[in-house]
Amino acid sequence: MKKIFILFICLVLAVAAVFSPRVSASQEKKLCIAFGDSIASGYGIDNVNQTYPAIIAKKFGLYCENNAVSGDKSADMLNVISNTPSVKDAALITISIGGNDLIASKDIVLAKAVSDKMGAMGLPSQSVQKFIKEINISGVFNGANINFETIDADMENIFSSLQKNIEDGVKLLRSVNEDAVIIVQTLYNPYLGNPEYQIFGFDVGVLIDPYIQKINNTYYAVQKALDNSFLIADVASGMNGNSAYFYTSWDFHPTTEGHAYMADVIGALYGKSVQTIATSESLTTAEATTQTSILQTTKDIKTHISTVQTTEIPSTSETIQTEVSTQTDNTASTNILTAEPQIPTEPVPPNVGNIKTPIFICIALVALISICSGIIIKRNR
Repeated sequence: MKKIFILFICLVLAVAAVFSPRVSASQEKKLCIAFGDSIASGYGIDNVNQTYPAIIAKKFGLYCENNAVSGDKSADMLNVISNTPSVKDAALITISIGGNDLIASKDIVLAKAVSDKMGAMGLPSQSVQKFIKEINISGVFNGANINFETIDADMENIFSSLQKNIEDGVKLLRSVNEDAVIIVQTLYNPYLGNPEYQIFGFDVGVLIDPYIQKINNTYYAVQKALDNSFLIADVASGMNGNSAYFYTSWDFHPTTEGHAYMADVIGALYGKSVQTIATSESLTTAEATTQTSILQTTKDIKTHISTVQTTEIPSTSETIQTEVSTQTDNTASTNILTAEPQIPTEPVPPNVGNIKTPIFICIALVALISICSGIIIKRNR
């Protein structure tokens, strides 16, 4: 009796395991990790819950781990990623990087932009360079250290280094987590269209915009190089020159309104991606089920053919063999002994109630054990 009872419990647990919900790997992970610079870290925001990573995490029921560091360039972010073991548990990874790569060389960038602008106006390059080298605006620009002989190479190095670091960073993330949705946000231009920001009489937003666009183009270049292994959220198009999203006095950091906007854009992209993944997983499951049914049907057909081939029919076997041999000589493709079986054109009928056969087996076994238990108990009495 004791053995029967134990066996009965085991069978019940087996049935429960069959019916237990199966959750995909992407759904099991409940972590949102933010990498990048001061934009992602929430510089200037008093309440961390008002930063865009926290807003997105809350919206989708994720835990937020903000590993962004103010002042970090792409090389710094790469180091942070390599020291973040929790990446493997992330459902969403956001990246905001590139601004400091540009800002760290802001003197070079502005000098290059102004010299090109003045050169396009027909001014002699030597006079322009001398003029720029003599300019010193505290906290904004210092032309004394500009080397115009290497300025083109210095500019190109900004973008080539950024591209390599982002590429290496995404590869590193993917080596640890194949399922996470990775979203890189575009870099905005807060000075665009705002006459308050001028240098040497030129609109700063217009001066630096080609370089900001080149940074954004770098993101797309990496995305293409890595076969779209990450997404790009275009926050820039809605933020460029929008004073409501930024602080004043040359501060390019987003306000709470700016963070809310970025959360909307990035969150919408993530939500769409999750929905696409869920649909893809459903289709994959359906395809796998269909493929299994097809393979089983093919196996049944092969077994049936093998049975027919090995079954002797007393009165006609010799005649059939002669006909088959004749057809083999005339048309090889009709030889039933070697031809690949054809898959039926009609769909294979699904199991009753769309429940897998093993469930019925488990239920049947449970019922059988229950009946046997009842009989043994009755006999013992």
